[in-house]
Amino acid sequence: MKLTDDQWDILEPLLPGKVGGGGRPAHDNRKFFDAILWVSSGSNRWSNFPVEFGSRQNHYMRFRRWNESQFWRQLATELKGDPDLTVLLEKIIAYSDQEAQKTELRAMRRANRPLLTRDRKRWFRKFGQLVKL
Repeated sequence: MKLTDDQWDILEPLLPGKVGGGGRPAHDNRKFFDAILWVSSGSNRWSNFPVEFGSRQNHYMRFRRWNESQFWRQLATELKGDPDLTVLLEKIIAYSDQEAQKTELRAMRRANRPLLTRDRKRWFRKFGQLVKL
């Protein structure tokens, strides 16, 4: 799924990182937006990210920053008049909500994980002279 030229003409002035705006200009907002549409389309995963979009890590971190700042929701609010773009943004928002929940669950699991599990204690007792914490 990719943006049409007409959709891009509507979106482009609303996106951060445009030339002439404050801060550092984005490398390619359209490619980034198409990449997010590809990932959020349902069956695609970040681990299968196509090379044609560029760096998976850069796109993922940018997606997370935009998600954490609620940018996707702000964009959807501004584009309420365009039904096609609203549908695309609703898909991205649903996907970003899922990603935020996964991130939150991972953080909770990490916080509740014991520092030394039983197996690791046994390993340190056996090999403790080789490894110091």
